[in-house]
Amino acid sequence: MSSRALLRCGCCGSGLSVHDRDKTGKTRVRCSAVRESGSCSNRRILYLRDVENLVLSGMAEELKDPRLIEIYVRSYNRERERLAADAAATRARLEAKRDHIEGERQRNIDLVVRYVISEEDARQRIAELKEE
Repeated sequence: MSSRALLRCGCCGSGLSVHDRDKTGKTRVRCSAVRESGSCSNRRILYLRDVENLVLSGMAEELKDPRLIEIYVRSYNRERERLAADAAATRARLEAKRDHIEGERQRNIDLVVRYVISEEDARQRIAELKEE
């Protein structure tokens, strides 16, 4: 399991990974260090559903605290603002690129009209600009 595992072994700190499924199909997890290298003494196997239920009940208890809800809402709103700013910056960058390409296309047409470049050269340049 990667070093960013959500579940950690209480003995060695390694991630927990799927061990197997029991005969009813329930997923079981255990310390990945035991499985991969045998370097941990924690041989305990846990049902993933039991771990999930403990986490959810703990979260439900924690979320009863209005301060935590306020912190969550503030964090959520900051992230939404950051994403909106990123989207606006991306849009502005793409619009500037579009405007530049449109200007180049128009310049090529103008060059053809003034007989500075051949129509074939202009077609090729405009096709490249359209692709871009």
